[in-house]
Amino acid sequence: MSDAQHIPNNKNLNINNIALDDSLFENFIQECLQAKMQDSQSNNPLYPLVIQTRYALTQSAPLSSQNKNIIDRLLQDIDKPMKVAIIGQFSSGKSTFLNALLGKEILPSGITPVTAKVCEITYGEEVGLEIHYKNNIIVNKPINYLSEVDEVENLKISYYKLFVPLELLKEVSFLDTPGFNSQNESDTETTNAILESVDGIIWLTLIDNVGKNSEKEILQNHVKRYAHKSLCVLNQKDRLKNAEEIKTSIEYAKRAFEGFFEEVIAISAKQALDSINITQNDNKDNAFFNVGILSNCNAESQHKHTRYNLQTDNKVAQELFEDSNISAVLDFIYNIIRPKAIQAKEYRILRELRTLIVREKWKLHKINLAYKELYSLLNVFTQKLNFNALQSDLEKSFHKLFGSLEIQFDSIAQKIFNSFELKPVEIVRETKNFIGMKSHITQIKEVNILPKEKLMSELCNNDNIYAREIRKLGFMFSEFGSEFGAFIDTQKAEFCNTLEFWRENALQSLALAYSSDMAVSDGIIERHFRIEVLDSEIANDYKDVLTHCVQALQNELMHLAQLLNLNFQNTIMLCLQKLHFEVENALTKHRTNPDTLPLYNPTLENVRDLINLGLHYLLYQEKLSLNFPLYKKILWQIQQNLTKVYEEKYKIIQSWIKKNQQKYDILEQCELELKNYNNKN
Repeated sequence: MSDAQHIPNNKNLNINNIALDDSLFENFIQECLQAKMQDSQSNNPLYPLVIQTRYALTQSAPLSSQNKNIIDRLLQDIDKPMKVAIIGQFSSGKSTFLNALLGKEILPSGITPVTAKVCEITYGEEVGLEIHYKNNIIVNKPINYLSEVDEVENLKISYYKLFVPLELLKEVSFLDTPGFNSQNESDTETTNAILESVDGIIWLTLIDNVGKNSEKEILQNHVKRYAHKSLCVLNQKDRLKNAEEIKTSIEYAKRAFEGFFEEVIAISAKQALDSINITQNDNKDNAFFNVGILSNCNAESQHKHTRYNLQTDNKVAQELFEDSNISAVLDFIYNIIRPKAIQAKEYRILRELRTLIVREKWKLHKINLAYKELYSLLNVFTQKLNFNALQSDLEKSFHKLFGSLEIQFDSIAQKIFNSFELKPVEIVRETKNFIGMKSHITQIKEVNILPKEKLMSELCNNDNIYAREIRKLGFMFSEFGSEFGAFIDTQKAEFCNTLEFWRENALQSLALAYSSDMAVSDGIIERHFRIEVLDSEIANDYKDVLTHCVQALQNELMHLAQLLNLNFQNTIMLCLQKLHFEVENALTKHRTNPDTLPLYNPTLENVRDLINLGLHYLLYQEKLSLNFPLYKKILWQIQQNLTKVYEEKYKIIQSWIKKNQQKYDILEQCELELKNYNNKN
């Protein structure tokens, strides 16, 4: 079966039937994934699950650098052997122990710089050594380099990788680690970091120094969770007098380390290595590793209770080997650790895949919760702005405008009306006597005369008090426009602060739920919220609506102010001319017929009507005083426009939520596939 066939067919994830996106780019991605699976040499069913998980994650968002590294590492780990770490306190004989297993004194023992570095021992067609430097450079060196490297060079090195042609290493890689109790704190940190990725542990300790509190503390803090696949090896059993002392030490170790290990075994790595050295000296024509203990581990010998013997007739070597009891370590590796290797690796890979899926699902869930909170905030803002406007003194200030205008119009009308003067005027009346003869009688009447020229001189200039008050009224209009603009600026600032608070809360919530993903820490989601969500879609549109409405109000008020200033002098002139004309015209007519044509005696209302007409009183009344004045009209427009924007943004946010739900469904389906695979196995 090809790797492509391992991908489950389902409506969301089938690479030949993508329901969510039929774009050319999506098809291209799918073709690339399919081609990669077909080209893969791995027949492991975990491979398509990793590919499927990567696909599901990329449907949610571009892979973060951390997630990409995890996926790449898991793809590489699928066919890698199980990792077993050789750990213990400093100078517990880890390197000697591994040399005995390898059948050659390759790893330097004692206090050397290399003990501060990890040495991974893995399978290779031939013996080789890779030096992995901290700058990512890899250099091949002869194996004796491990004994020759100096401390200065060692500081540049990240870790060593030793290749050995032993069959067991195809399935299990060993990691030689720094000691826990070395004087270099970085040794402990390095070893502790290794434990996060290994599948089994061999704890090496000295048999005559076992069970110390320092060891128990290390085991409690670092090793306890590996108890079901951990072996405790008591090294240097040759230092004890007899089998009874060895047995006593083993029983003591089991009591002291209860719950930490699957088994406790006493060995002598030195005896094992000595037996190998003797055998090698006797068999100089043998290949490099033919006498090594692990050289006997092959497919035919993989069964329980296998005893591993040296290929030698030397009785001394055989006795040393048997007395070393190192074959019991091989028994444990084959019978306890090795059967769990595939299961442990699958569990680890599936666990990491599920962790990635769950975190991404949780991130989408948190983002959707943030989106829902966002459109609630937008809805509240529209209502809150109107409420804040009603609670402010803006309406009172606005009503003062029309009141001040009424006062000014009354004042001008009163001034003109009070300027009428009673002057005596001769009126000639024609009379007839009883016989019809005509005669003329001259009468003196007091007539209201308007001193037009005097008033024009007084009122039709920019320095008189009335002109100044009219200009002041125009300034009041502008000041209210500025006051309203300042109020809206305050609301915008409060709105932006609310959005920023929303963004910070959303990011904090994501950081808590998704702290290990670089998508939060490297600013991808932060930039998405700030630029794509708030700036591009929300804040700017809302601010534009408010700015436009404020500008509309200020333009209307500016027009009213300009109208007052431009029409004031003309209105005064026309009013005076009209009143003067009415007075003179009525007087002329009265003189022709005093009995039927009366004189013109204007009232204050007559004057005010002329002022109202010239200065467009009805317009100001409509804009400033009636049931739906300019201020209320602008607030209504703001509310209407903001509601319209909210409805648009609600649809956009809902589309984001829907897309995230679709991404969530893909992840959910992928997680289900991982669970199904885990249940089957």
